[in-house]
Amino acid sequence: TPAHACPTYTVVALGVIQEILYGVESTVSSLAHWMRTADLAARVKGVKVTQGVVPESVEAIESLDPIANPGHHRRQKRHCGPGHYIRRATLNNKATSNHKSTLSLGMPKIYIAVYTPRQGNHYHWAIYVKCKPPRIIEITGSHPEFKFNTVETKPENTTPHKESIEIGDINDSDMPEFYSIMRRVEIDNDTVDWNCQDYVLEALDELTEECVLDEDDETYKKGRRRAKNKYYGPQ
Repeated sequence: TPAHACPTYTVVALGVIQEILYGVESTVSSLAHWMRTADLAARVKGVKVTQGVVPESVEAIESLDPIANPGHHRRQKRHCGPGHYIRRATLNNKATSNHKSTLSLGMPKIYIAVYTPRQGNHYHWAIYVKCKPPRIIEITGSHPEFKFNTVETKPENTTPHKESIEIGDINDSDMPEFYSIMRRVEIDNDTVDWNCQDYVLEALDELTEECVLDEDDETYKKGRRRAKNKYYGPQ
């Protein structure tokens, strides 16, 4: 074999090794993502953790609710570092570039659904989750008998619907935590002035505290500001 051929073989061998290492790294990354998703699904009985699909019932997440299940300790507050939202942006980019992916349908979007007053002189507020199937989360009734309620429908299917204000989107993997938070927000039947509007605002506070929503996102800030300026309090 000519002496000058040896370096060529070395370069080829190194290229093959590099390709193998890239393949291993990609496999490990995919496995780690699968394990995280599987862990969420295992912790929430009956909840489907799939792209673009919400849990079949909010009751299914009561196993994570510290109020309904005292044996479960609420996790510590997450640090909302840039990495969390970088991952979200990456998912959005993948959705844009790959139309065949289930992500191309978009991540679940969150809105404040506003309705003309059902009783009294306050607009009724609810949280609307735009995904498949669509879901409205709210409290119904009046003081001192407010109750948690959820229904699979769109706000516009209800006659008194006035407007839906976009708040932001949520990672599919964060949906179990989203429903857990919505279920555990305290329903304050002791305070006379507390109502459905306060429930929604307190839920948004919890969602940003747990990094499920990004409080620094322009859509979130504009949506919350519009809802408070235009619809909060008595007419």
